[in-house]
Amino acid sequence: ELGDRPQPRARRALALAATWIAAGHPVKGAYPHSPTREEAAHNLRLLLNQYTRETKQQTRLLNQLDALAHSIWPVLAIKKETWLKAVQHGAITPAELRDLGNRPDLNEIGHYWHGATRNALYRLIDAIPPYVNANPVTAAAIRSLSVQLLTLQNELAATTNEITAALDHPTLNPLADLWMQIPHASPVTIATIIVAVRGQPEAYSREEFKAAVGAHPRTARSSNTTTHSGKKADIAPP
Repeated sequence: ELGDRPQPRARRALALAATWIAAGHPVKGAYPHSPTREEAAHNLRLLLNQYTRETKQQTRLLNQLDALAHSIWPVLAIKKETWLKAVQHGAITPAELRDLGNRPDLNEIGHYWHGATRNALYRLIDAIPPYVNANPVTAAAIRSLSVQLLTLQNELAATTNEITAALDHPTLNPLADLWMQIPHASPVTIATIIVAVRGQPEAYSREEFKAAVGAHPRTARSSNTTTHSGKKADIAPP
């Protein structure tokens, strides 16, 4: 630790590095510092941390809903996506699902404008025996969790929009636009990579970049052939 004032040897090293840089010679480990870019990357990191927290909370709510759905009838958990669409319209119990499916104006209700979605609802209803009932306490818990889930999903959408807007920062936009050309790239993924390299990928060697974003090689062996490919691990903001 040098403290606030560098020691004599450190001062000489800094002076030598400054002399080399001024003369145009590269100095390993020394890179231009941009406070503006650093601040933009820091703000992006905060948004990603918020996105991660909200995603984890969403997973917890979905797991709780999955358990409650299974307690009513397993097929509700198996076809949870179809069931949750109905839950948003107040159809939680098997009886409420049947009432929803019998509505003459079903094709005018959100989520059910398309025939494929209506057919998925009908198949779900047919898969539940007529004698199956839901405990009122369970139904009330599902209703409460579904409201929380909808609120959280709106917050996630808002956070995603904030991340997309943050990528338009002048110091990050050229890099974000370049990486968004990669097939299947998303603003959240690109933002995560930018944060992992602290907004300055040019300061990293190829191996340092791979380590920063959590990439590691994957080897597949078949007969006499060995194939090496890159695999990107789940990236968490450092």
